[in-house]
Amino acid sequence: MRKAAILTMTLLAAAGLVRRAMAGQDATRDRIRVEHDAEAFRTTISIQAEDGRVAWSDVLRGLARARGNDDEALQGIGRNRRFRITGKRWQTLRMGLNLALKPEVRFDVKQPEEEGDQPRLVIQLDRAALVSSKRHFQARLRSAWLRRRPSAKQYGLTLDDGWDQAPANQNLVVVVHGLDSSPEKLGPLVEVIRKEGFPCAVFRYPNDQPLADSAKLLAGELRGFAKEHPGRGVSLVTSSMGGLVARAVIEDPQFDPGNVRQLIMVAPPNHGSALARFGFGLDLWEHVSGRVRQEEARLFYSLVEDGLSEAAADLRPDSPFLRQLNARDRNPRVHYTILLGTGAPLRPVELALLRESIAAAGRPTCGRCPSRWVRFFGARTQVWLEDLDEVVEGKGDGAVSVQRGRLEGVEDTVLLKFQHVAELPARGRDDVDKLHQEIIKRLVDSRQWIKNTER
Repeated sequence: MRKAAILTMTLLAAAGLVRRAMAGQDATRDRIRVEHDAEAFRTTISIQAEDGRVAWSDVLRGLARARGNDDEALQGIGRNRRFRITGKRWQTLRMGLNLALKPEVRFDVKQPEEEGDQPRLVIQLDRAALVSSKRHFQARLRSAWLRRRPSAKQYGLTLDDGWDQAPANQNLVVVVHGLDSSPEKLGPLVEVIRKEGFPCAVFRYPNDQPLADSAKLLAGELRGFAKEHPGRGVSLVTSSMGGLVARAVIEDPQFDPGNVRQLIMVAPPNHGSALARFGFGLDLWEHVSGRVRQEEARLFYSLVEDGLSEAAADLRPDSPFLRQLNARDRNPRVHYTILLGTGAPLRPVELALLRESIAAAGRPTCGRCPSRWVRFFGARTQVWLEDLDEVVEGKGDGAVSVQRGRLEGVEDTVLLKFQHVAELPARGRDDVDKLHQEIIKRLVDSRQWIKNTER
């Protein structure tokens, strides 16, 4: 229940961030329409005018509804100011807004089809462009910050001393960590692989930067290795998000180095993770927990250096990154394995209790009760909690669900009872030992397959 309590605290804390909102008391849901185009990744908000005017409160309510929030919770807050959407003044303002906000946002006016009807203000949100614009700003922020303080971390591929003493026909095993993790946290897994006689390497990358940037870095490292050791194959063993980074390399002809022969993915969120929707809160918790007295500047630097939650955004089930990645075919030259966990910490009844507690907190009780903000976020949160197999025992490992971890075309998919952790502990636990055994078995099978093909 500790993880459920942390999740609840994160949700309620997010609700407390709202300080201002406006809504007209006489607004109706029919006047505001929201349409989502999943294929184009675009949202359209349409607001009917009254006497040629639109209330700013309706604009805010439309934006709230587009995000999946309960805009009715804003009822009765703030003054109901309006602006005219007809006439030359609006035309000039609209042109200025469209020039300033393109291509992310566009304002238009839809004229009435029948006499006596009112025009509608139309706001188009290009969600893909909004993500791209945000990424551009975050990249500039990170670049400016790191120029002031060069990175202390050495990103890229690090090979074991003496790895090249292994037979030339033996794959180099490269271990790739995931979100909020590092090669050090996967040290026990690397040690198990070493003890079986495999040449090893680890790949370190800024674990919270855009996944496309991490894939580009891994592709460059593997290409450099292929150039220096043209006869050596590579087996990639990945943890969690590292599987997506690896797939983005080997399944994209522009990135594929050509030397990867095997990909073993442990708990890969191939179709995202519902928990990524709470990404910033969980990321902040990970950095603060255990380091409560850490200096604020040091904390901020750590967040900037590793990324500004771009990876968490890529892990959302409907992200543009995942859409593009999963539209590609599997690499026919690579043997895929997926190992998924079912040891999530919550029983279905515990998740139901969490949903009910949030719903109860959002029920209207008094005029200015703080519960209105729980209600505002609660509609969106309830949808998320309905689709949260990640944390349900038997359906997920605590961060990745079995359903979202599966991948079309990968027959070698095995379910094991383990919990999702950024740090794999050493031997001594049955679930970890079994996971290690499955990984080693496939590495050994690959080695034997290579020997047989050379005879």
